[in-house]
Amino acid sequence: MFATYSPTVRLGALLFVCLELLIPLGAFLDIRRRSDDPDTMWVHAAAMPLINLLGVLASLEDRQRSLRSR
Repeated sequence: MFATYSPTVRLGALLFVCLELLIPLGAFLDIRRRSDDPDTMWVHAAAMPLINLLGVLASLEDRQRSLRSR
């Protein structure tokens, strides 16, 4: 099925899928590492394909806000 596509397109698709899987994992590990009680909504937001980059940015902003309020 994928043999009709060029190697560049196949590599790009593989990198995209890996990125889509690594972002929720990173958000989950970050929540597990935090000492405060983070909102687990960020894991679910980060798991949504194509939206996960926005979820990660919002999660990082929330984390910075919680660190500044200490």
